[in-house]
Amino acid sequence: MILRWHIPGVLSETGVVNTDVQGNAYRLDADYVPDEVWIRVKTASQGVSGTGITLDINDDGVSIFRQNPSLPDNTQSITCNTFQPGVLLEGSVITLDVDSVGKEYAGNDLTVELSLAED
Repeated sequence: MILRWHIPGVLSETGVVNTDVQGNAYRLDADYVPDEVWIRVKTASQGVSGTGITLDINDDGVSIFRQNPSLPDNTQSITCNTFQPGVLLEGSVITLDVDSVGKEYAGNDLTVELSLAED
């Protein structure tokens, strides 16, 4: 199963830093184990710190990551699998948070895909 979020246009910290980004939340229909996250932007972020775009995906409000994934500045896509051990249970609500964006240019057209394997 793949859960997909898309935030069109130029990102802005005030416009996207929020739980349940753009109203997109998913309720799981079975128990799943996270496999991989793919993060992509059409136009990469730019900034002085190099941290780019940092995300979090939550299971009923609790992060599923040991270390939140970051798409570095000047990078269009990455994959990540730094998940907490455990299973996402049937009925759980899965949401996306955008914790930070590029400081000089935030990035454009963000897509995040979470691949899940049925447990």
